[in-house]
Amino acid sequence: MTDAKKESHRISQQKYRDKNQIKLNASRKKNRVDNKAISNIKNKIPDIEVLKAIKPVKQLPTQKTEPKQPQTKEKYIAYIKAFYKEYTGEILPDDAEIIKKINEKPYKSQITAKIFKPILVNNYDKILVKYFKTIHILFSIFRGIRGMTDEEKRLYPIVQLSKAIYQKERSNIEELKEGAVSKINFEETEVYKNAELLPNNEDKILYCFTMLLHRRLFDLQHTIKIDAAAEAADQPSLTDINYILGDKWYINKTKNKVKIVLDLSPSLMELVSKVENNKYVLGRLVDKSTLTSRFNKITMKIYNMIYTPNNIRHIYITQINNNDNATFKELKDEALKAGHTLAEQQKYIYKIAE
Repeated sequence: MTDAKKESHRISQQKYRDKNQIKLNASRKKNRVDNKAISNIKNKIPDIEVLKAIKPVKQLPTQKTEPKQPQTKEKYIAYIKAFYKEYTGEILPDDAEIIKKINEKPYKSQITAKIFKPILVNNYDKILVKYFKTIHILFSIFRGIRGMTDEEKRLYPIVQLSKAIYQKERSNIEELKEGAVSKINFEETEVYKNAELLPNNEDKILYCFTMLLHRRLFDLQHTIKIDAAAEAADQPSLTDINYILGDKWYINKTKNKVKIVLDLSPSLMELVSKVENNKYVLGRLVDKSTLTSRFNKITMKIYNMIYTPNNIRHIYITQINNNDNATFKELKDEALKAGHTLAEQQKYIYKIAE
């Protein structure tokens, strides 16, 4: 076969794979939807005329100065790349000034404003509708760019409205499968019995830690098991990572930046004992979307329906707050263990549509 024929064959095969991949992705999406246990009731976006009538603020709040966490930077970069492609049809290069800004490196405001101000001004109505639920991210990305202050003042009250609607309705759900919320049993014996259905230790750790300790996936995603020798030799670096040492889980890298140390039960330690020292407890550093998909498959296998990690956290909080025998101290302790204040914890209680 000549080089030209080889290249033609390669292109033909790639087109075939791409076409089938689209069908496969559509099939997977349908299966996920069909097997979901719970669906959030989507908040209604205010009418565009209502949004357009909101007046800009005269003065913006003081800009936050604390550094962004790595996962926040990653999310913002992915967001602005999608936003840029949506309105220009082009791919935003990795060395773009706006990405330098997100990464908290020196950047050129004038160039950034020249690119993004026209996009925002010329597509303002469409952006308000399409990005209403995530407008706070767009505002945070543009915040502080010289030459875009007027646009920030227009966006800020929209951000406040979007947040208020989200907080009010974030826990409104519909049970797609009957009894989906009450079906989950958080008793240790039940959790470990279910874990025996899983094929490997990493999946057992992912499932058991989520079910019994109720932390975000991010906390476990970045957790390393270390030994006492490593701890003694390199103590300073441990303040910035999540790690398991002995029967303690030291969570330093969190979404809300609140550090905590949790005790691990003997049964959890039995799972951890199978992890090599100085290795990630989930085998390797896995990105969040892959980890979420992995957890969804675990719950499908165990419960014959898909629960996301976020569903599990909401369900646990719903169950303990609906327990008439739970004391104020118990509720407060559970909130702290999950990384919340008691007031924040209350917002996680599911409101199930009749």
